[in-house]
Amino acid sequence: MTGTTPAPLPQRPDAAVTGELTALALRPPGHGWDRPALLLALLLTGVFGLSVWKLLADGVGVWGLNHPNVWGFDIVNYVWWIGLGNAGAIISGLLLLLGHGWRNALNRLAEAMTLFSAAVAGLFPILHLGRPWLFWWTIPHENALGLWPNFRSPLIWDAFAVMTYLGVVGLFWYVGLIPDLATLRDRAAHPVWRRVYGIAALGWRGCGSHWARWRLAYRTIAAVSVPYVVLIHTGVGLLYAGAPLPGWHSTVFPPLLMIGGTLAGFATIALLSAALRRGFGLADLITAGHLDLLAKIMLATALLYLYVHIAEIWTLLYRATPAELHILRDRVSGPFAPYAWAGWIGSIAVPQFFWLPAVRRRPWAVALISAVIMPAVWASHYMLQMGPLSRGIFPAMWQPYLPTVWDWGVFAGSIGLFLLLLVLFLRAVPAVSIFEVKEALRDEREASA
Repeated sequence: MTGTTPAPLPQRPDAAVTGELTALALRPPGHGWDRPALLLALLLTGVFGLSVWKLLADGVGVWGLNHPNVWGFDIVNYVWWIGLGNAGAIISGLLLLLGHGWRNALNRLAEAMTLFSAAVAGLFPILHLGRPWLFWWTIPHENALGLWPNFRSPLIWDAFAVMTYLGVVGLFWYVGLIPDLATLRDRAAHPVWRRVYGIAALGWRGCGSHWARWRLAYRTIAAVSVPYVVLIHTGVGLLYAGAPLPGWHSTVFPPLLMIGGTLAGFATIALLSAALRRGFGLADLITAGHLDLLAKIMLATALLYLYVHIAEIWTLLYRATPAELHILRDRVSGPFAPYAWAGWIGSIAVPQFFWLPAVRRRPWAVALISAVIMPAVWASHYMLQMGPLSRGIFPAMWQPYLPTVWDWGVFAGSIGLFLLLLVLFLRAVPAVSIFEVKEALRDEREASA
């Protein structure tokens, strides 16, 4: 593989790298970070289950929805979770196609984050229905009466987008796992796990024909997944841009939401990478140089986010209708000012610290700033969605949106569900791609020879 790594990796034998990474997946349960991480994830997932049970029992009235605020936390969370996957596709797919070898230490985590965030995001349009058991009607199919779903409904867009997204991302994730699954099959001590890993590895033996077909499939799926990720988030942005509401009816929404989601995704990858360095003892494979590069990418993305926010504000000032000017005043000093300023400061101003090399080279500082960026982007999404809904053209339709404890419960619980999927994944497979890290080591040895 071409490209260079951000910092020299320790020159160790390939067998030592394989042994270290497979031991993390094959170790007995209950060691190290496993128990506290799993307990936290289960606790938050329990909150999610309780909140969903309350929703099913009493309906969407338990949320803060009203007229005209027909969208609330459910769609804000959907857009936020979908956006997190953008960064994973860029690191895993785009950098693979461009031949940047430094992605090898991060791509496994990025692919898992993309898949699990898309799975969590797919739950929110279903919950938004109010009667989730009827989600079947959002899937394009013919029934005995010859009826078809309403293709003009945004819910049909969501069904197409999420199902295809999960299919493409899941296939990309699984194909990338196959060589490492074969390694785990060969090293697993328990016969049950040998059988499980053997079935999942699809008979992989590592011969030349297997590698040739694998590389062709992996790169082909990467070439499909990268433009599709851009397309899906652009489609989500068009749901806003196509609405005749002041503050929404603008073509700036697709790039605004896509760039914001990508920024939050990079921050998530940086935060999880820093946690893996500490929890797994992988500082020699996920180096400070990797986090330095992620910080530079977040800085560039934050500047793009600043540009599209300026374009969005300029659009409101250029039209200068009373309704849109009122929406802008609400953001600066009105009821949405806390969310607006939290979003602008946390996602645009705080990343400017990455101009300082001393900040970028400290993993704890990168993790701290990343932890600020993620909720800040969510606050920006909330401000962009709820402001126009609650402040329409006619003052007689103005109605505040007040989230309830069940809104917050579903949001916090979705984070727990994501963490639960991630913890279980990291307990079953290596957190870092074994064969790709060894490729990076071989490239370094050849370059220094």
